[in-house]
Amino acid sequence: MAVYMAAEPSLIKTSDLESINAVLLHQELPQNERSQQLNKTAISRMRSLTGNKQIKKL
Repeated sequence: MAVYMAAEPSLIKTSDLESINAVLLHQELPQNERSQQLNKTAISRMRSLTGNKQIKKL
């Protein structure tokens, strides 16, 4: 089951970020590098969602 976290003005699907974190852990990246990668991914997804007209209709 996917878990969603409300973020203004859109939603971030946290299960995707958890999966990415698991891959980064498997690659044995340090915590600070994992945080940077996850942050970049979250920002990119938020930009994608805020530009999606279908999401804005919700």
